[in-house]
Parts: sequence; C-alpha cells; structure tokens
Amino acid sequence: MTRRFAEKTTTRRALLLGSIAASAWFYLSPLQAAQSPQSPIERYVLQRGNEVIAAANAGSARRFRTLLRRHADVQAIATFALGNYASRLPSNRRREYYRLFEAWVGRKFKKHADALRGRTFEITSSHGGPRDYVVNGRVLGGGRMPVAFRVRKSGSRYSVRDVNIAGVWLRIVLRSSITRRLQQNGGDFNALFAYLR
Repeated sequence: MTRRFAEKTTTRRALLLGSIAASAWFYLSPLQAAQSPQSPIERYVLQRGNEVIAAANAGSARRFRTLLRRHADVQAIATFALGNYASRLPSNRRREYYRLFEAWVGRKFKKHADALRGRTFEITSSHGGPRDYVVNGRVLGGGRMPVAFRVRKSGSRYSVRDVNIAGVWLRIVLRSSITRRLQQNGGDFNALFAYLR
C-alpha cells in the first residue's frame, strides 16, 4: 500500500464518519457499556447523531448542511482548516470561502452517505465541563466504530467543535486536505476555491 493511497483511505474514512457532526485537545477514553444518556450534553449529542443518520438515510446533503449551520461552528472549523494560510485569506473573500467549505463538506457527506444508512448511534460516556466537553459514543451496524464529539457550551447553547473517528480528529484531516491543496498551488486561493466548487 503506497503512502498516498493510505492517506486517501484515512481521509475518506474520517470525512465519512466525521460528517456525523461536521483538534486532539482531549483524550478519547475507552468505551464503556452503553447507557441511556443522563446529562443534557449527552442527550444533545445523541440527537445530533440520529439526525445525521436520518440525513444519510434520506441521501440529503441539504439536510446535513442545515445541521452543520445549526450545530457546528463552521467558520471556526473552516478557518482552522486553512492552517498557516488563514492570515492570507483576503477579508473580502471570507464569506465566499465559508460558503464553499460548507458545500464541499456537504458533498463529501452525500458521497459517502450509503455507509451510514441503516446504522444506529449510541452514547457510551462523557466528561469535561463546565464549558468544554467530550461525549463518547459509537456507530453500530456492520461493526462498532468509536466516535467522540468535542462540544462547547455557551450560555444554554451547545455547538460541535470537532469529531474523532476511531482516533482521528476531523479538523486535522480537513486541515491536511485544504493546506495540501494550497501548497500544491503556491498558496493560490483561486485554485483552492475552484477545488472546493
């Protein structure tokens, strides 16, 4: 297996299952026996996971993008994905970049939605607080895939900040993909935007 093939395989797997929400700041604790969600944060993540699976069952990129807008900090994730290039993004093109980034992630989700159809999601544990949490769970059906959500609480509102799929954080994978595209094109944002389209 070549290194490039291995990288593509890892990226596809993370984008596929990482779409359940759209930085390793917390440790992914070992899975415990599944239990009924006890806390508001666990119930929140369980509902989001079920909504993503419903979007996959419907094959709807639009429904997934709606979930992204409502429950994930898309701008923060998209900015993080630029890495060292973030400061070079022209201010008058930021809105365009965020829009293209969101649509790109939505298309990735739709492309791989078949692998989530008919699956179920359950919560296994959570820790953290009072502002930052990690909620651990797993996707069932054809095996058990561990998933962790990094969630931030602001007032009474929660937002998904990152997703860990089998030890791989989605934001890291997205940043690798975006910055590699920029590196290959000498930092040309026009080339990046064309790729995202």
